[in-house]
Amino acid sequence: MKLLEIINKEFKEGRARKAMGGGIEHTIYPSTNEPDVVYKLGFKKTVDRWYEVFKNNPDIFPKVYKRGKTKIKLKKDLNVYTPKGYVSLKAGSLVLLDYVKLEKLDTKRAENEWGIIDMAIEEISERDGYEFLDFLISYMIGFDDQERKATEEKLSKNKPVYDLFLKYVSLIDKLLPIGNTNTKNIPDVHRYNFGYDKQGNLKCLDI
Repeated sequence: MKLLEIINKEFKEGRARKAMGGGIEHTIYPSTNEPDVVYKLGFKKTVDRWYEVFKNNPDIFPKVYKRGKTKIKLKKDLNVYTPKGYVSLKAGSLVLLDYVKLEKLDTKRAENEWGIIDMAIEEISERDGYEFLDFLISYMIGFDDQERKATEEKLSKNKPVYDLFLKYVSLIDKLLPIGNTNTKNIPDVHRYNFGYDKQGNLKCLDI
């Protein structure tokens, strides 16, 4: 059976498999027969923005296996984000989408690690509510933040946590030039946007 036929079967109305996640521009579905694969669905112009970036950087993003087209039938009214803005679609509408078959990452491990870094930074920071994401935003925009510098210096004294910290910062260093080129913005970094492949490599799920 061709992949497109499998996709159409998986995503038809009344499917047993439900979406496992997504954002305003895409939805992620698991595979019914390949546990290490997910399908990322979105409108063509949206997929166009990240597809080549993923394909050309398998060390930073999930590996790309294939791209194709599919249709899904909505079971209820839905507001969806399109390249032209939000559109209201009625139940029963057939929506033409692009899908990309991707390597599935272990996001739970990354979420747990992010939490460990968060707790460590909160404990040593002199600013209430200062977390890992605050550090990263300051780092990515190049803001000369004394709190950021002091946090990193204190964190370096806790080697296990500091090693985790450096792993994420190193990946973000690779993301920065990609984000600046493709989105004209800083990368979309948060605790739910990272995962590990089967070889133990940390990767980013989105730009």
